[in-house]
Amino acid sequence: MRDFAQCAAAQGDTHVVTHTAMAWAAQATAEPQRPNRLHVVVRCARFRHAAEARHDLPPTQVFWGQRHRPTPSLFREQDLQAFITHATRLGPPGSLRPHTSSPLWARLAVTGLRLSAALALWFQDVTPDGLVMRATKFRTSRLVPWHETTMAALPGYWDKRCARALDDTHLFVSGQRRPLSDQTVRATFHRLVAAAGMPAAPGRRRPRLMDLRHPFAARA
Repeated sequence: MRDFAQCAAAQGDTHVVTHTAMAWAAQATAEPQRPNRLHVVVRCARFRHAAEARHDLPPTQVFWGQRHRPTPSLFREQDLQAFITHATRLGPPGSLRPHTSSPLWARLAVTGLRLSAALALWFQDVTPDGLVMRATKFRTSRLVPWHETTMAALPGYWDKRCARALDDTHLFVSGQRRPLSDQTVRATFHRLVAAAGMPAAPGRRRPRLMDLRHPFAARA
């Protein structure tokens, strides 16, 4: 708005003028930025126009900024099973890694959680009714319900994890007795995608970690 005000002042405008607003928005170097710039002026103009009718209300459907989103890769049931099976085979032998990795991926797939939310879980967040998510993306807390079979699969991991006598209260931890890091988990994901034989189809990207949430969303 400050930049637009300077442009309008240079034109000698004393109120919002449609021609100036459109010319200023068109100065954006990237096409998707042009509708965004114009939308900012339009929002301001609506407030100004309500107080003083001299302010123009520029049209909003002038520029077309299309955002190209990557095509999602839907994990089929057999893909997910192969993915988790390879997670149970992660090394080194005798480490906590395979016991941590497989339940983590399974929880992401059946609950649709964001990775950051799953890595922030504590022991006390696991209840018979589901997962208690504390202060998530929008600073809210909520209960994520799950099927009884999901709960039944956790004790095996708990036994392995508690046997390590770790002081950390995070649900998912690394072999170094620290909370799993986002970078480590993402590197493991790409390794498992390759091991499970899920290369990208011609013209499409390989599965992304975010794609684990899509089957849950589609079923829901």
